[in-house]
Amino acid sequence: MATHIALAPREPTLPRRLADAGIRTARTALLALSATSAVYLIAVAAGVPLVVDMMPGYPPAQLPFGMVASTSAAAAIAGLIALALTKRIAGSRATVAFRALAAVVLLLSLGAPLTLGVDIATKVTLAVMHVVAAVTIVAALERKAA
Repeated sequence: MATHIALAPREPTLPRRLADAGIRTARTALLALSATSAVYLIAVAAGVPLVVDMMPGYPPAQLPFGMVASTSAAAAIAGLIALALTKRIAGSRATVAFRALAAVVLLLSLGAPLTLGVDIATKVTLAVMHVVAAVTIVAALERKAA
């Protein structure tokens, strides 16, 4: 009669965890970029000017697509870091803590587009991009973390 010995699963090594985090971040950033790009392109096609003050002392200019892309990527990285920290700190309540943190960050981020001195269509478009990015990032990170 053969004896079967069950071994405990090995913890992934640090390089493996970092690679997994990098892949998850890249996928999340691509999803957020796709979602916010769709909003951006629909707004431009609909004639929304998306003209904002980019820097003090310079004339207002149309929001560049590159800014939408880089902001989506930065938000995905920040989201992954926030998820990792809430998992470490909140343990079994990490999902609730992460969602609460994401909601607070989203509400704070809406302050910028809603207080800009721009037309209402631009304000709404920017606010929708913020909401779409937040929902996409939170959903993607939670799905991958489960």
